[in-house]
Amino acid sequence: MDENLEFLAVKSKLSNRWGFAKGHVEFEETEKETAKREVLEEAGININIHDGFRMKIDYKINENIKKEVIFFLAELSEEPAAIDYKEIHE
Repeated sequence: MDENLEFLAVKSKLSNRWGFAKGHVEFEETEKETAKREVLEEAGININIHDGFRMKIDYKINENIKKEVIFFLAELSEEPAAIDYKEIHE
């Protein structure tokens, strides 16, 4: 792995805010499969997720809305892909 650490952020068309690619787990999909699919759909980038790093953060927006965010460490693969401009702005 390269010594340089970089982060991928996408700008949402809906909220006009920067953040990480995100989404919900689909039927019979693993967390890693979800992460790979969402990064591909939202940023047009294929990634390889490294084993051994998984960080989970739970938080509440209010008493009724609970959120869970899972982070993985990944690197770009060489495969080209296309950006979905319906979901992201930049």
